[in-house]
Amino acid sequence: MTGLLASVRSVEEANIALQTPIDILDMKEPSAGALGALDADVIRAIVEVAHGRCTTSATAGDLPPQGDVMAQRVREVAALGVDYVKVGLFGPRYLEKCLPVLRDAARETQLVGVLFADRLADFEGPCRLLKAAGFAGVMVDTADKTNGSVRRCADDDALKRFVNAARECGLLCGIAGSLGVDDIEPLQKMGPDYLGFRTALCEGGERGGKVSAAAIGRALEKVSNGAAA
Repeated sequence: MTGLLASVRSVEEANIALQTPIDILDMKEPSAGALGALDADVIRAIVEVAHGRCTTSATAGDLPPQGDVMAQRVREVAALGVDYVKVGLFGPRYLEKCLPVLRDAARETQLVGVLFADRLADFEGPCRLLKAAGFAGVMVDTADKTNGSVRRCADDDALKRFVNAARECGLLCGIAGSLGVDDIEPLQKMGPDYLGFRTALCEGGERGGKVSAAAIGRALEKVSNGAAA
C-alpha cells in the first residue's frame, strides 16, 4: 500500500501533521531550495516529538557535487536521530562524484537518494548505482519548483519504469515534486511505497505556507480511496 510523506519545517507543523496518520514525517526548509536543510536544533526537536509515532526523514540540504562534503553532512543529520537521511543527486556529476564516497555512510545510515525529473532523463541506471552504493531508498522529485508537478517533467511511463527499477533493486521507492491530490490516483496505481507532499498540504496551497491538518486529511482520504479501489 502506498503511504504518505508530509514535509514539515517546524515543531509546530510537526505537531499538526502528527494529528493525522501520516506514514513518514519529513523535515526540510522549503525556502532554502528543493531539499533545503533545517537547523540541527529544529530537526532534533521534531525527532523528539515524533518518537515512536511515525517514521522520520530529513534532508541533507542542496549540496555541491563533493562527496566528502555530502558524507559529512549525512553523518551530522543522522546523528540527530532521524530514520532516513535524504541526499539530493542533482545530475550525473553527483552520481559519479558522490556515490563512491557515500558507500561508508550508507553502512551506518539509511540513505535515500533523490533524483530529479528535471535534471535526469533516465532513472533506471541511477537506481542500480544507488543499490550498489548501499542506499536504502530512492525517490524522484523536481529541482525547480517553478516547473510544476513531477508529472510535467516526466511522463507516467517514465515514472512507472522508475518504480519498477526501484522494486527490482529492492529500494524503498517514493515520488514527490509539487504533487496535488489529483496526482494521487494515477501515481498510486504505479505502486510506489510512498508519495511525498509539501505544497498540497499547506494552507492556500503555498509551499511556504503552514501545513494544515485538513489538507493532510484530504490527501490521506484520496490515498485510502485509491487503495480500496
